[in-house]
Amino acid sequence: MMGPSCEEMARRSTSGEMDSAAFLTRIFMRMHMAMCNHCKKFLSQMKLISNTVQKRFGENPDPARVAALKKRLLD
Repeated sequence: MMGPSCEEMARRSTSGEMDSAAFLTRIFMRMHMAMCNHCKKFLSQMKLISNTVQKRFGENPDPARVAALKKRLLD
């Protein structure tokens, strides 16, 4: 089994699959994170964004506010 690519690491980290993956897959993913500065930085930025959004909008944000934010980001 080859280790995960950066693309796979990004997909798994944003979808929450890192903790639910098989044991050997988690080992390969941790090895990748230990060696890849790009993935470490990406994961750090994703955590920062997540924490900032939770602080700003709370745990259960208003769906209308989320839709407005998505529209502003995508336009």
